[in-house]
Amino acid sequence: MTTTTAPTTERSYGISTMQGVWLVAKREVLTEARQKSFLWSLGLTVAFVVGIVLLTNFMGNGGFGGGPQNVAVTNAASALLPSELPADRFTVQNVEGAASGAELVTNEEADALLVTREEAASLTLFDSTAQPAQLGSSSELVIVTANGTNDSLTTAVSVKPDTFQLGNEPDDSGIRYGLGFLFGIIFFMGALGYCMRIAQSVVEEKSSRVVEILLATVSPKVIMAGKIIGNSALAFGQMAIIGLAGSLAMVAVGQSEALLMILPAILAFIGYFVLGFLMLAALYAGVAALVSRQEEVATVTTPLMMLIMIPYFAIIFFNDNDAVLRAMSYIPFSSPIAMPIRLIIGDAMWWEALLALVILVLTTLVCIWIGGRIYENSILRTGGRVKLSEAMKRQ
Repeated sequence: MTTTTAPTTERSYGISTMQGVWLVAKREVLTEARQKSFLWSLGLTVAFVVGIVLLTNFMGNGGFGGGPQNVAVTNAASALLPSELPADRFTVQNVEGAASGAELVTNEEADALLVTREEAASLTLFDSTAQPAQLGSSSELVIVTANGTNDSLTTAVSVKPDTFQLGNEPDDSGIRYGLGFLFGIIFFMGALGYCMRIAQSVVEEKSSRVVEILLATVSPKVIMAGKIIGNSALAFGQMAIIGLAGSLAMVAVGQSEALLMILPAILAFIGYFVLGFLMLAALYAGVAALVSRQEEVATVTTPLMMLIMIPYFAIIFFNDNDAVLRAMSYIPFSSPIAMPIRLIIGDAMWWEALLALVILVLTTLVCIWIGGRIYENSILRTGGRVKLSEAMKRQ
């Protein structure tokens, strides 16, 4: 007598995978967006970013009694000025020629030198990337500094001048620190805030047994995917609003050129940030399923929190260290911050950015798999904390 075994089939759910993901993601977005705390947080963050832009511009123009700048101006350049420089912001020191004015700037006796394009040709000048200056014919006036640019003087001169420096070292310290702080705070606030929300939502549904109702309709992987996609949409939308507000503020205060200069780094950061967020979100969703009480969330997520905080502080403290910045640009948890900075200062080749991106993509895929395995094996186990080794076993 021959016996036959019925073929094993996967469980059939009432709705398709895509419908399930959409419904869970929609629920996550609507639940969070309707809360006043979300709107207040977004509004305060936008106000903070706009305030930083306005304050930076104000300080650059000598705000808070910083004292007027001493500007050396040649007689020929003075004749080309449509109007006098504001006396409350600049002290004009007339010099006979470009050489004597450049000596004052080099000796730090003057903050900047204003010369004609013809006079500037007699000086050895460099642009902000330490390349020999190309004077061209875009302006008859040229601003010369010891190093870097002088935005306040550039804004004050009615006829838009070109700006060059006497030193042959690239002035990227401000860019390094500024972008490091900007990208770091965005990554820190966006990733930490929304990843923690994912973790708390997982535990809340597990402890209230809501997840058991959801599992009657969709699979655990669908619930996890919906949570990650929904919170990702919230995080990316919030970052887009903040970025737009900051960009408009920069345009409003006349920093359009600075915005265009850092735009490539911003676009690169967006790509790396999306992958970095998905990587961390999957891990947060997975480890949160190990516990059943909100009080235990901090315990299981602390190691992941360190993966967010360490890159943030490392970028702030080591932004001027080329070796550290280069190493951090290949580490998946810090590359979303480090690599865009290296790209904008010209310290990274195209293949380095591609290599870092490949490493980040592969790491993200591995983390999604790990987070999914932990979530699926732990979400229905209530009571005590589930051991990580048990959650990783194939069921």
